[in-house]
Amino acid sequence: MSYDPRQVVEEMGLDPDDMKEIFDDYFREVKTVLDQIGPAVDAGDAAQLKALLHNVKGSSGNLQMQEVYELAAKLEKAAIAGDLATVAAEHPVLAAKIAENRRLVVQYYD
Repeated sequence: MSYDPRQVVEEMGLDPDDMKEIFDDYFREVKTVLDQIGPAVDAGDAAQLKALLHNVKGSSGNLQMQEVYELAAKLEKAAIAGDLATVAAEHPVLAAKIAENRRLVVQYYD
C-alpha cells in the first residue's frame, strides 16, 4: 500500500500549504529521532528506544502513515521487551519507509 498525501490533505480538511508545513515539521522531527535510534541501540538504552519509537508511531499515525505506524509500533514493543536486535535490524526498514513517504509528499507538492 502506497502512501497518498493528496488523500491525507483532503481528509484532514486543512489548507494544502498548512499541511505542507505539518509534513515539513514531521520529516524534520522524525529525521532527528531516526538519527538517535542507532546510538540508543549501541548504548543498550531500551527506555530511550521506546520513547523514540513511540514518538515516530504517534506522529506517523497522525499523518495516516499506516506502514510506518505499524512498524514503529512493532519496534516499540521490541524495545519494551528488550529485543534490541530486532530494533537494530528493522531500523533501516523504518527509515526507508519514511524516506519513501517523504518522496511521495515532495512529489505531491511539486
